[in-house]
Amino acid sequence: MPAPRLAGRPARPERPAHAARAAPDPPGRGPAGRGGRPLHAEGLNAAGWDLLLTLYRSAPPEGLSPGQLSELSAVSGPSTTNRVARLQARGLVTRRTDDRDRRSARITLTPAGRAAVDRLLPGHLHRETRALAALTPAELDTLDRLAARLLGALEGGSGQ
Repeated sequence: MPAPRLAGRPARPERPAHAARAAPDPPGRGPAGRGGRPLHAEGLNAAGWDLLLTLYRSAPPEGLSPGQLSELSAVSGPSTTNRVARLQARGLVTRRTDDRDRRSARITLTPAGRAAVDRLLPGHLHRETRALAALTPAELDTLDRLAARLLGALEGGSGQ
């Protein structure tokens, strides 16, 4: 069963709006524990994976500013800075001074970061599809409407 698609939104790998602020479950427990094993095998956690996916699906070739990355991943600036630093230390992202504004920076995936997403994304989508398969078509429609409403509220619109 294909994953639901919000009207006007790109298909997966979008995350539900509420998941951006949810803390990951302890290792071995809950969805993040079971689904996180491939991430942990790659030395990633859910927070790092979220940032990599945000860059993968949303960044133009010149990258995103830290503020744009914070907004798209729905986390605070300091949290984004810490995530970028950890991923940069692992060689998965680069942080370069913006040529147009020397006070700003641009974050991009490295070839190793893109390869990690390419390697992990099929399994991630498979687990997500398997989880959504537990819902009936009517429940998926309800989930889609509620997610669109939440997303609209987060983006400052009515979400209706």
